[in-house]
Amino acid sequence: MENSIIKNQEGASRTKLVFSTFLALLPGFTGGAAISYAAVALPFYLDPENGSGMVMTEDQASWFVSLNSPMQMVGNLLSGILLDRFGRKPTLIGSSLVVILASAILSFAPSYEVLLAGCLLNGSAVGCVRPAIGLYLSEISLVRWRGTLGSFNALTPNAGYLYGIMVGSLLPVRIFPWIMVGPSIVFLIFSWTLYDTPLWYMKVGRS
Repeated sequence: MENSIIKNQEGASRTKLVFSTFLALLPGFTGGAAISYAAVALPFYLDPENGSGMVMTEDQASWFVSLNSPMQMVGNLLSGILLDRFGRKPTLIGSSLVVILASAILSFAPSYEVLLAGCLLNGSAVGCVRPAIGLYLSEISLVRWRGTLGSFNALTPNAGYLYGIMVGSLLPVRIFPWIMVGPSIVFLIFSWTLYDTPLWYMKVGRS
């Protein structure tokens, strides 16, 4: 069975696979950078002279940095419903749009409460996009490349987090959210070139 699957995949386009993989990984890179936002922004909002008119107390700072992880779990659960109902590609697109919306809120937040709302959306979108990327890559990849692509799925968010920490320390806090979502914006621009996965098309009766 395995040999027949590999034989059927011999004619598959490696170029299209690499391009599709690269695009699909971009939201994961953004997700890693988005996780770094709280660590980058917290020193700014604790500074009484930050000039933003918003200075956090210790209790507020605790909520600010801790909301991301539980909201990622919410996104993880939500992704299962979205992936089965709408497909892999639409879930990636929707999650990317939400993380861009969250970044706009974080960038322009006039108050602490609005900033927390941005964190809620940010964490949910990141939690939603990760399972979508993993499932998408596993379903489009060649059998011989599946392990490699799976490792890139784990590597990309970590690279995004490192990127966020390094770049975020050099930029104003209000600008950094737009820099961290740059890869997702690129993904959205070129997402029209992507197809959904063969398993999804089989599930909905399309070829």
